[in-house]
Amino acid sequence: MIWGFGKKKKEEKARLEAEARAREEAEARAREEAEARAREEAEARAREEAAARARQEAEARAREEAEARAREETEARAREEAEARAREEAEARAREEAEARAREEAEVRAREEAEARAREEAEARAREEAEVRAREETEARAREEAEARAREEAEARAREEAEARAREEAEARAREEAEARAREEAEARAREEAEARAREEAEARAREEAEARGRKQARGQARDTVAAAPVPSPAAGPETFDIDWDEPQKKRGFLTRLREGLSRSSSKLSRGISDMMVMAELDDDSLEYLEDVLIQSDLGVTTASTLIQSLSSARFGTSVTEQEVREHFAGEVAKMLEPVAHPLMIQKARPHVALVVGVNGSGKTTTIGKIAKQLTDRKMRVGLAAGDTFRAAAVEQLRIWGERTRCPVTARDTGADAAGLAYDAIQESRQRGDDLLMIDTAGRLQNRTELMDELKKIVRVIKKLDETAPHSVLLVIDATVGQNAVQQVKVFREMVGVTGLVVTKLDGTAKGGVVISLAEAFGLPIHFVGVGEAPEDLRPFRADEFASSLMGL
Repeated sequence: MIWGFGKKKKEEKARLEAEARAREEAEARAREEAEARAREEAEARAREEAAARARQEAEARAREEAEARAREETEARAREEAEARAREEAEARAREEAEARAREEAEVRAREEAEARAREEAEARAREEAEVRAREETEARAREEAEARAREEAEARAREEAEARAREEAEARAREEAEARAREEAEARAREEAEARAREEAEARAREEAEARGRKQARGQARDTVAAAPVPSPAAGPETFDIDWDEPQKKRGFLTRLREGLSRSSSKLSRGISDMMVMAELDDDSLEYLEDVLIQSDLGVTTASTLIQSLSSARFGTSVTEQEVREHFAGEVAKMLEPVAHPLMIQKARPHVALVVGVNGSGKTTTIGKIAKQLTDRKMRVGLAAGDTFRAAAVEQLRIWGERTRCPVTARDTGADAAGLAYDAIQESRQRGDDLLMIDTAGRLQNRTELMDELKKIVRVIKKLDETAPHSVLLVIDATVGQNAVQQVKVFREMVGVTGLVVTKLDGTAKGGVVISLAEAFGLPIHFVGVGEAPEDLRPFRADEFASSLMGL
């Protein structure tokens, strides 16, 4: 009996040690598996999944899922429950066989339940991960598409800005090279024998002898030339709005702004006149030199020749001063420009339809926005139509101007038919009771026949609604193109019947004289000139102001 009791005790001890080892091994494996899962799945997901489980299910499965739960508390609870259960079952059952069967059955059930739970958890995780991946892929695609659109729009804007900068830089280089050549030629002609001495002595002698006599008189004449007079325009009749275009200009110092805007053009002319004044007399050489200066300033050959002939026949004293030459040229240029200096007249047609055309980059959309701002400030109702359906950036730019000026904008998707949009815009403008509808158009080169045909189609569609429309066809000219503007006006006038001109970017070029060439060549009204970026920098064209500013008076 004692021997049997000792044997059972040893077996019991062995069994307990085996169970302890099994528990340790199970705990080690559980820790390794839990650590592996924790590394792979991240502690944040474990906390979210544990918190999301129902507390009652978590407590019921606490014993069975001990190996998968939080390490310290779950393992301690599992050990206590397993030991209690083992003691109760060991006392109730026959020692070895009952415990063996119980372990086998428990292990089978545990494996089956663990496998079932593992499958369920794996499937749940797989579903969640698939949903997360799907959301991430959808969001990634949306981001990529948005970024692609943003890149395309940014690239389009960047290209336009780069092209504008390239034009400005090329023109600046061309101006500098032309000015350098002009200076070298002038110096070669005028300074062969006594360059430094002639300049100092002649200028001193001219100032002492002539400026002392004529300074007061010349300054008075300059003030009279520049003095602000009403903008020459046809009288507003019963069928047109009486618009005081000059009113806001009186408040904002526009003459000074115009002088600054034309500073590049006037400085080029001023240098030429100053270099000529070394000779202090109007002989054939000095007149020929002055004619070259006028041509290089884009006044055109015909205009330059006319100005030189008038200067040679003018009556001056024994010597002529630089001031007198400037004043003479300003007066003659003002006479040339006076017949074309007319502000935009808007008929009471409800709406007055103005079609705005021009080549790429001339500033059509910006010009529309500036005119709309000035008219809405005068309490007029203005509608805008984004007819440049080829560029999404142009539509967005016009919408921005619409928000700034509180003008309704008719727009369609990129690539829509521009003629159909113009048709819809006129109908919507009639319903709103607009005073003016300005229709933007896509920039097109004057030598592209198929593009100009599309522009003629827009005109035909407009006339289906109103035979008298468009009431105005405004051609926007970029002054930086110089004499190329003459060809642009010629083609656009033949194609769509241009009724008036808007000359922009005079502040960014030394080719301001092209305005005179356009007036002489076509006699079309010049409604506005642009000398800056602000809305108020687009101002009605005035012959006397322009001529005086161009000559640096």
